[in-house]
Amino acid sequence: MVKKAIAVDLDGTFLHSDQSFDEARFETFLNQWLDQGHEFILATGREEKLIDHLFANYLDRLNLVVNNGAVMRARFDSQSVAAYLSQTALGGLQAIIQKFHPTDSVLAFSDNHFYGIAGFGERDSGSMALLEASFGPIIWVDHLLDIEEAVTSVTANFGEQASEQVGEYVNATLGEIVHATTSGMGALDVLAKGVNKASGLEKLLTKLAIAPEDLTVFGDGMNDVEMMQLAGQVFVMPNGDARLMDLGYQIASFDNNADGVFYEAERILAQEINN
Repeated sequence: MVKKAIAVDLDGTFLHSDQSFDEARFETFLNQWLDQGHEFILATGREEKLIDHLFANYLDRLNLVVNNGAVMRARFDSQSVAAYLSQTALGGLQAIIQKFHPTDSVLAFSDNHFYGIAGFGERDSGSMALLEASFGPIIWVDHLLDIEEAVTSVTANFGEQASEQVGEYVNATLGEIVHATTSGMGALDVLAKGVNKASGLEKLLTKLAIAPEDLTVFGDGMNDVEMMQLAGQVFVMPNGDARLMDLGYQIASFDNNADGVFYEAERILAQEINN
């Protein structure tokens, strides 16, 4: 038997627009998929503690590649593996943030806390409530270098168009030490150099003894491109970034709100059972 894995992005892919998913359907699929000897992976820009909160009932059955690849955790491990931003990177990012002034908050994430940089606004109340339910209260600081623990990622919202331009600027000026990627809705995520969903997945697949060609991925955004290039089978969500539609990948039959991931994944599962 060839061991396989399915990796899904969350926002715009697996989750509905209201952040929900069909839990009963997922429970059934997940158990049957694991019974076939395969693995299921959440590959998201969301943070580990938030995923632990949202998927608390499934954690013993899920592998995680979170923070856009900065953090990886196999389901049989109690500890995650993380890549952190350097102090030089944080200082450079602070200067860029002050130059371009984000429209809707600057957040930085460590393993166990999240920080807001004062003077750049706040997230909407719904987002903040979810983050605080996962991490505890936000910690406000004046400067990224005021954070006294290792930082896995920095997220800032510059608006839909500006985030692309600022991301290009970050990669041009700090590209030797960081990697910036857009994650949708005008957000820009900054990670350590060489970190993306594919780099996290490569480490995880090695741990799970699964070849990249036996990986199927689902995604909708430009921060999914690297893992799409890694995988043997790819489904782009029909509601995804228009640029993904031109890359030659399969388009899922239904969007995220119509459970497009389940439709395709259940077809893959049926083929496995019938073989």
